[in-house]
Amino acid sequence: MISPRNYPSRCPGTHTAIAVLERGQSVRIRGRLLEKDGPRGVVLDETGSLECLMLEDIQLDIGDIVELEGDFTDGGFLRVRAAICLTPSVRSYRTGDWTRFHRQDHDVIQNLVARSHILTQIRSFFLERDYIEVETPHLVKYRGCEVHIEQFDTQYIEGKQQQGLYLAPSPELAMKRLLGVGMERIYQLGRCFRNGERSRLHNPEFTMVEWYRAYASYEQMMEETEALVRSVIGCCSTSCQKGIAQDQAWPRIRVRDAFLQWVGVDLEECWERDVLFRQLREGGFGSAQPDDTWEDLFNKALLEKIEPQLKKMEAVFLCDYPAALGAMAKRREGDASWAERVELYVDGVELANGYTELNDPVEQRARFLEARSGCLNEPLDEEFLCAMECGMPPAGGMALGVDRLVMLATGAQRIDDVLPFPLG
Repeated sequence: MISPRNYPSRCPGTHTAIAVLERGQSVRIRGRLLEKDGPRGVVLDETGSLECLMLEDIQLDIGDIVELEGDFTDGGFLRVRAAICLTPSVRSYRTGDWTRFHRQDHDVIQNLVARSHILTQIRSFFLERDYIEVETPHLVKYRGCEVHIEQFDTQYIEGKQQQGLYLAPSPELAMKRLLGVGMERIYQLGRCFRNGERSRLHNPEFTMVEWYRAYASYEQMMEETEALVRSVIGCCSTSCQKGIAQDQAWPRIRVRDAFLQWVGVDLEECWERDVLFRQLREGGFGSAQPDDTWEDLFNKALLEKIEPQLKKMEAVFLCDYPAALGAMAKRREGDASWAERVELYVDGVELANGYTELNDPVEQRARFLEARSGCLNEPLDEEFLCAMECGMPPAGGMALGVDRLVMLATGAQRIDDVLPFPLG
C-alpha cells in the first residue's frame, strides 16, 4: 500500500501576485516558488511574479507549489511570516512544459489568457449579428478538392469492418450543406487539421473561424471581416496593432493590378504557363524554374514581390484571383477569367480567405473532377454535390485563422507562442 503524503487540499489564498502589488496589506498568496537564494525568493502565479523575503527557518525548495502569508512592504516585496508547501516539486520544473511556459517572463501564459478573451469576443461578434454557431464533423469520408492540402487519414473500426476517414482541413463542405437546408447565417469556431504544415505561422492542428452568409457576396464578407478584426484588436489590451482598429477603410487591390504594379506582368497575357515563365525570367525572377507549374510561378511572384508591398499597408484585401486559383469561388460576372476570391493580409501575413461561393452544381462537379485528375480512384463527395443539386442559395463565405489573429493581437512572433501545446 502506498503511504499517503501531506499534500494539503485546502489553501484559502486571499490575493494574486498582481493584486498584492496593487493593494499593500496583509495577504496570503499561492503559486510556484520560482527562485530562492537564501531568504530571498520569487513566487509566480497566473497573474505574474512577486519578490519575497522569507524567515531563515522556512524550508522550501525551488519549484514547490506554496502558500505564503505575509505583508507587502514599501520596498516592493512580500515579507513572509508563514509558508506551507502545498505540493513539492520532485523533478526540476525547468524541463518540458515549464521551460517553454516560463520563457520571456511568462509571456506564453499571458498570450493564452488573451486568447481566451479573443475567443469570447469572436462569439460575441457573431451573436450580435444574428449568426448561429454550428459544429460539423472533424472526421470526414472524403478528401478535399484542393490538391495542395495534405490531409491526415485514419480508420474507423467496428468489428471486422473498417472505413477510411480523414481529419477535416476545414468545415467548408458541411457548412454549405447547412446553407442548403435553410440556415442563412452560420459560423464555426473550431479545430482544423492539415498534414505537412509546420512553420512560424503553421501548426498541423489549428483553430479557424469560418462563417457563411446567404445572399451575400465577397464584398459583404470583406466588410464583415474588417469589422471582426477591428473588434478583436480593439478589445485586446495587450495589442501591438492598435492602428488597424481605427476607422480608415482598408484598401482593396485586385490581383491583376498588384502583378502589373509590383511584378511588371499582366496576367491577362500570361494564362499559358510558358508565357508566364518567360515573362518572369525576363523580369529577373531567378527563382522561376523550368519544372514549375503555372500556380508555382504565380505563388513565387506573390511571395517575393507582392507580399512585401502588402506588409507596408498594415491591413489590405487582395481580391479577384485567377479563376484557376478559386477552387470553390464563383467566377466574376462578365469576366470568367477571374474568381470572386479575396485574401486579407495584415502586416504582410495572410489572415483570412473568402469567396463569393460557387453554387452551380455542374461547374462544381467539373472542378472536383479536374482537381482529382491525378488520383482517379478517389471518390467525390457525392453527399455535398447532391446537396448542391438540391439548391444552395447565393452566399459569401470567409475563413480566418484564429491563431494568427491572436498573434496579431498579442504581438507574438510565432504561432507556438499562442498555443498551449504546439506540435513538438
